[in-house]
Amino acid sequence: MVYICFDDYTDYAKLIRIYSDKSQKEAKHFVEMARGHYYRYNKKPIGLYYAKEISDRQLSNILSNAEGNEDGLDWYFGASGIPYKIIDPVEWKRQREAQEKLIPKSNVDEVTDAVKRFLEETYDIGHIKKEYTHSLLDVRADLFSVTKDRRVVTAEVKSDKDTIARLEKQLRGYSRFSHIVYVATDERHLASVERLLQKGGVLSCVGLLVYGKDGLYEEIKPYHRQSIDATRIIWKDELKSMLGLFDIKGFGRMSATRLEQIAHDIFTVSEYRALCEYLFVSRYLKDADEHKIKSLISDPLYKQQRIYKLLDK
Repeated sequence: MVYICFDDYTDYAKLIRIYSDKSQKEAKHFVEMARGHYYRYNKKPIGLYYAKEISDRQLSNILSNAEGNEDGLDWYFGASGIPYKIIDPVEWKRQREAQEKLIPKSNVDEVTDAVKRFLEETYDIGHIKKEYTHSLLDVRADLFSVTKDRRVVTAEVKSDKDTIARLEKQLRGYSRFSHIVYVATDERHLASVERLLQKGGVLSCVGLLVYGKDGLYEEIKPYHRQSIDATRIIWKDELKSMLGLFDIKGFGRMSATRLEQIAHDIFTVSEYRALCEYLFVSRYLKDADEHKIKSLISDPLYKQQRIYKLLDK
């Protein structure tokens, strides 16, 4: 069933709100078959679509092919075959709230809070935040933390309402920039997650936390990597920090891409990775030190000469 609510928008047009008690897909299909153009939707348990402004005449044309029963309450849009009902927005809100109360709530907040406490009690945390991502990352960590001894600890949370369809991709993504990776799962996913971690490779390094009726416990301890790859998530200011020790003509006006090109040209792979890791961790601990940066760079005189040659081309 699709529900249609009309809100007065202007003197000549109305805003149509399309809801579905079945799925967002059904509401979208109804709008498309009505030749309307939805411009936004909110992800709700039941599904919520907004259609563009529409005049009374356009609305009449859209509904002209509908067939209704005798009492005129339930209707079928001819092209889609989907029943719909025109309903007052206040009444729909009341119905929706009543239905949402029947949907069991996810325990994601409980699990996330338990994992946060676990990390704070287990590690000497200097920084911790929820929902960490970066423009160049295709994964979003539920919990991201940095310890005072410069270890990045990341955790992915799978609540009782989540799926594990993307879990392997997420864990592999976190493993690139984290010294320690955990997956924290509700007990209902335990068997599936254990099978996934048995695939080996980087997955065998992931720690496993399990949330059950007695709280959170550590099922598998994680492997602690000695280094990480932060080369893809370094910021422009951090590139400037590693190159600011050299004489570079036009340095202040250079783009991040140009700075990165110079860094790749003058540093060895191991130097660049070490510099990126140091500056990435220092970003959150706020303890970047010029002397430490210098200590990670070998043969600075040769690198300066290399820069002169690069810029003379």
